[in-house]
Order: sequence, then C-alpha cells, then structure tokens
Amino acid sequence: MATRWQPEIRLPELRLDPFNGDPKKWPTFWQLFSSNIDQRPMDDIRKMSYLLTFLQGPAKELVAGFVLSNENYSRALDLLKSRYGDSRAITEALEAELMNLHHAK
Repeated sequence: MATRWQPEIRLPELRLDPFNGDPKKWPTFWQLFSSNIDQRPMDDIRKMSYLLTFLQGPAKELVAGFVLSNENYSRALDLLKSRYGDSRAITEALEAELMNLHHAK
C-alpha cells in the first residue's frame, strides 16, 4: 500500500503556563509538563531546570530547597504530586471556590 505524501504542517510552539500552586490547575500543568518535558529523553538535571522555570509562588517555594541535580528531580516531582496532585487538595480548592461564589451572591 503506497503512502500518500502530505505536506508538513508547522504547528505553533506550545506554551506552558507556569504552575503557581493552585491545586485546580495541577492536572493540566502536569499533563502538559509531562508530555513536553518529563517524557522526553534528556538528563533529569535538565528536566529539573525546566521544572523550576515553570513553577511560581507556593509551588516554587515548596521545592526551593532542592539543589539542581539529577537525583532531586524525582524528589521534587514526588513532593509536588503529593501536595497538588492529591484529589483531596483539588476537591478542597474547588469547594472553597464554590463557597466564595455562594457568599458573593
């Protein structure tokens, strides 16, 4: 079976918004970071550098004590996942947002 030639489409560069510690935004951040950086073949120290670049506020403060190294990449990720990837944290953040909406009426 012959393959049809298709022109190469140049897609726009993906933009990854920094993660600021809002648990509601963690699932989207992690999916994008994982597919664009974590799953790519590169040294963990480089991945750690990217991770630190894309963190802000409380999320960055959480891992600020980690020295930039291959070993600390998985440690920093584990800490972020346990803090922000926990379904309870996401549920509590959504409930707090709903309560604020309810009180605003």
